[in-house]
Amino acid sequence: MAEEKKLIRCFIALELPREAINYIEELQGLLKKKNLFYGKFTEAENLHLTLKFLGEISDEKAEEVKKKLAEIKFKEFEASLGEIGTFINKYNSILWIKLNGKDLGVLWTAPWQIEITTDLKKKDNHLEVEVANLWINRLIGDESQPWDGVTDGKWPEWLINGTKRPTKRFTFTPNHFYKTGDPLAESGLMGPVSIKVIGKR
Repeated sequence: MAEEKKLIRCFIALELPREAINYIEELQGLLKKKNLFYGKFTEAENLHLTLKFLGEISDEKAEEVKKKLAEIKFKEFEASLGEIGTFINKYNSILWIKLNGKDLGVLWTAPWQIEITTDLKKKDNHLEVEVANLWINRLIGDESQPWDGVTDGKWPEWLINGTKRPTKRFTFTPNHFYKTGDPLAESGLMGPVSIKVIGKR
């Protein structure tokens, strides 16, 4: 039986100059200080400008992409920082889209649309939409299970010994941040998935 190839989630991105990173860090600090944002900030070393999300590809495919990128020639250009944005919106979700087994990329903000023309078959198309639920909802859901985390400052025996977890919890936290019955945040795929014909060629 052939060994299954390991896939890695890849994207093409531009590194930001130190000046831009310093400015973003200043903005993050200001937002924290004034309590204007509640959530996770991107670490300075991970700040970048995404040009294209490639999905989950093999190491061999990643090497091919690197070679193709090395052949691209372009002139120096200027760019500037614009408005501040977040992943938080009406849908509160990140979507992975597949059509006929091909990874078409990720959607995380409006207009929540993706081009599928070149990947459509004449019939029997299979569309998959994978949705990431919000972490807060998973934490609330896990509160229906017995506590098996840190107690009195001590790590649980099952974690230390590497044995099977005694509960059906998915998350592991050092404390109770929510309780059973707390309101869930809006999350998931809301509304129908539709295919629109923009124009005929």
